[in-house]
Amino acid sequence: MTWLAQQPLLQQIGQDNAYMSHAGIPPQWDLQQAIEQANFANVRLSSPDRNHWLAAMYGEKPDDWQQVKTEEDKFRYTVNAFTRMRYCFEDKRLEFANKSSPDALKSNSQPAPHIQPWFELSPTITQTTWVFGHWAALMGHCSVPNIYALDTGCVWGNHLTLLRWHDKKTFTEPSHKRGIQTKQLKLNN
Repeated sequence: MTWLAQQPLLQQIGQDNAYMSHAGIPPQWDLQQAIEQANFANVRLSSPDRNHWLAAMYGEKPDDWQQVKTEEDKFRYTVNAFTRMRYCFEDKRLEFANKSSPDALKSNSQPAPHIQPWFELSPTITQTTWVFGHWAALMGHCSVPNIYALDTGCVWGNHLTLLRWHDKKTFTEPSHKRGIQTKQLKLNN
């Protein structure tokens, strides 16, 4: 837990104008603001008051950076943006309910909510390269060329996607889920 709490929510990749976060960058922030907010949250997660901050982390409000009033709000929004975000409403508020791919959302017979993938609303990603995971339903496909979506659902039995940074070549490794299940059965018996 201590090691995990010390890991950054946002990481620059080498000296490149490229960044990595679990879920992306919220469209209400520019890059400098994202760096500042990631540092804000990281300081609290690695502090002696970590349990207080972990307890304050849960909840879906505020979903709008403009609604942030307290340090706890700021922390919750930051953690949610970097770790849970997939879609945003057209006004750039975070949306947490939908986990499907954009194609599935468009083909759904129900009227689609007015949401878009975060990377279609973020002005920051036109100036940077971004690597993220968290959204297995994308299966590595992203509508923006300088964005690398690496979550391809290995834990669900699909495959693991790896990115070789210097040439941006991707590699896949089939899921070994069957082996994991067998190991879990052995551990449980």
